[in-house]
Amino acid sequence: MHHLLLMVFFYFLLENVVFLCVQMLLPEQEKRLLLAVILVLILEDLYGNESVAKRLWWVHPMNAVRGIAKQGEFHTQIQKLKNFPEQWFHYFHMTLEQLNFLLAKIKHKLYRQNTNWRKSIGPEERLAVCLRYVEIKVMNDNFLNIF
Repeated sequence: MHHLLLMVFFYFLLENVVFLCVQMLLPEQEKRLLLAVILVLILEDLYGNESVAKRLWWVHPMNAVRGIAKQGEFHTQIQKLKNFPEQWFHYFHMTLEQLNFLLAKIKHKLYRQNTNWRKSIGPEERLAVCLRYVEIKVMNDNFLNIF
């Protein structure tokens, strides 16, 4: 029952966001992307503080080096993509300027506090991961609709 109420709430919320997107006269692709970003932020706020099962590591040793040495995809591949606008657009389905505009609007929501145990993921990286996840999800959904 709880999940049904959440779904009704999300539907109502997304319906209002769609209305606002129409008011802003954004292209259809940007409307879908904006809706997806808003939905991810809402879900993160709702479920981000739930208790997590006990883990062996705070950060798995395999990934611990990545944060220190800046070896992840964001710090290597995506930084290189900034020099190639066509590839950037193919990767994110928006220009670098559009991403920077979106980042400027929601940056304050994406900040997290650094702790003694680990450094937080920066707003630009959080947005890049979110957008890439949404893009892959949309591509998979479109592919499944073909069949």
